Amino acid sequence: MVPAQRREFVSFLLKCADVGGSAKPFHLHVQWSMRICSEFYAQGDSEMALGLPCSPFCNRTNTSLSECQKGFFDFVVMPMFSALGDYLQSPRIQVELEEQLDQNRQFWKRFDDDGVDHADLLANVPRLQSQFLRLTAQKTFTQQTFTSVNSHNSRHSKPRY
Repeated sequence: MVPAQRREFVSFLLKCADVGGSAKPFHLHVQWSMRICSEFYAQGDSEMALGLPCSPFCNRTNTSLSECQKGFFDFVVMPMFSALGDYLQSPRIQVELEEQLDQNRQFWKRFDDDGVDHADLLANVPRLQSQFLRLTAQKTFTQQTFTSVNSHNSRHSKPRY
């Protein structure tokens, strides 16, 4: 790798680390998700107090947690980690990260925002963890997750470097 490529690769690795909370076991992932959404809501509250338009995903009165998370997984997290796995050709990434990523992603696809406390997002963590445990106990959830990981991987060809 030439120095410019090395810098780009390190930059990409840092971005993967930045969004790495999405690849953590759900009990940690959900805490990080609620923290970042709380930051977004605080930003939106400040913007509205200043009479500014509220940035996307920052309005606590009309933002869907599940839609935000689904979009983040589908358009940022999964493509990034898939590209990382393809480049490194690491089975460990597939086994340890992509399966956890997809399990977390499947939760948000099934999650219904009804009853979410948008005033104190961290107060939702115990309920979200319970829902996750109930869903993962269902055979169809784990089968769907495994199928989804495999179909996601098969859509991406391995680059040759």
